[in-house]
Amino acid sequence: MNDEDRDWREETRSLRDTLVRELGQPCRLERQLDGGDWFVAGEPPEVIVRLDDATLSVYRYEAGWNGPHEPYVRPVALVTVYWHEVEPFQAWMLCHPLVSDARAKRRASFGKCRYCKVTLGPEHMHSADVCQGCAERHLGVVH
Repeated sequence: MNDEDRDWREETRSLRDTLVRELGQPCRLERQLDGGDWFVAGEPPEVIVRLDDATLSVYRYEAGWNGPHEPYVRPVALVTVYWHEVEPFQAWMLCHPLVSDARAKRRASFGKCRYCKVTLGPEHMHSADVCQGCAERHLGVVH
């Protein structure tokens, strides 16, 4: 391994460590087939950050349903930074305001179920104050 490869791997590791630290817990890491890593931060999920060999991207978390038992996630791209052009921590600092904004907007869409008291994303709510599970149990709704 030459020095350039070693530097690149160290920068990638440094940026990955920064993401884990700065995104907070819970933060689920999902390895993709193309070699990129998806950092899904929050529970319920709030924001997605993707890191690959060349880019750092921020996505607003959006989800929905193809059918009653077929959820899907549709990340909405906000920004992509070619992180080799700047220092790894600077790449994060460029993305941080968009991560904060995406999280705030997503949290504003959450609802708390009046029955089970669990906070969920809008895709899991039957109405503003009843989750899908409690709608089935308490309101007789069939999904």
